Amino acid sequence: MKFFAVAGSPVLHSKSPLIFKHFFNKFSVEAAYGRVAANSAGEIIFIFNSFGFDGMNITTPFKNEIIPCLSELDEVASATGSVNTIIRWENGAKGFNTDPLGVVRALESRNIQPQGKKCAVIGAGGAGASAAFGLIQKGAEVTIVNRTVEKARKLAASLGCQSAEPDFWADIIKDAE
Repeated sequence: MKFFAVAGSPVLHSKSPLIFKHFFNKFSVEAAYGRVAANSAGEIIFIFNSFGFDGMNITTPFKNEIIPCLSELDEVASATGSVNTIIRWENGAKGFNTDPLGVVRALESRNIQPQGKKCAVIGAGGAGASAAFGLIQKGAEVTIVNRTVEKARKLAASLGCQSAEPDFWADIIKDAE
């Protein structure tokens, strides 16, 4: 049997165990999925290794903090500086970021093609970085807006897009497609 969990703080409200249980049953996967309430990224890795988890979903506030604890990152996690999934790997745990694909697929499922569109991303944390990265990969013109202007600027510079100060949120959102 394989063991998985979602790790974060807070995490007890997460519906992930119910969702994964449904799919494990539907596809006859012998696996269990739980929740891990943690105080730090280091604690998540300690629990991951100590209890022999095969994989974990990483959520707030550890999507960025978990990176130094991992032995390897996929290309998307490296580019976004954000991890939402870890799996047991050769010499530790490898981090992945599937959020950009999720953002793009959610839009495309509603027949919204990001290419050439003006998009506003509100927030410069792990989820904001992921959304911006996914949209940029699909050819969107992205502007990141965040309460902390410097954080938005830094992320925008690393991804090759624009940032705007919070004073201009209304204009940016109004202009976004």
